[in-house]
Amino acid sequence: MANRREALQGPETSSRLGGTGATLSTAFQQERAQVMERLERRILDVLQHHQGKDQAITVSELQGLVRMSSRKIRATIARLVTEHRIPIASTVHPPYGFYLITTAEEAKECLAQYWSRVEEVAKRAKILADVVKEQFGVETQLELKFEPPAGEPPA
Repeated sequence: MANRREALQGPETSSRLGGTGATLSTAFQQERAQVMERLERRILDVLQHHQGKDQAITVSELQGLVRMSSRKIRATIARLVTEHRIPIASTVHPPYGFYLITTAEEAKECLAQYWSRVEEVAKRAKILADVVKEQFGVETQLELKFEPPAGEPPA
């Protein structure tokens, strides 16, 4: 019999990749895509009832409604924003949670939060890069890669 990985993933996957299992069979990928689409729809259905900051829903409440881990909920919301361009925000001030953006003010507030996080992460990365250079002699260069939305040409 084939190795255990091949038995679990199918021969086309492990044989094509020299047994590494780095990608999944086409049938499994299609099945996963359908599942993820269902998860995205479930969360979007819930968020339709949480339009505007005052109607935000917490991750805990979402977990109770859609029966997913908080990590999967956050990843799904990220996909809804990045792949489907749904304007979903989160707030770190009461009422906490996720909501569909309904006004320009909510959009500005959400974007200000995101850019503030980017600044904080960049600051930490810069300091860590300095420490790594000092202690290990390794130099790194900041490189941010922003890809255009699907279907748009690169800038």
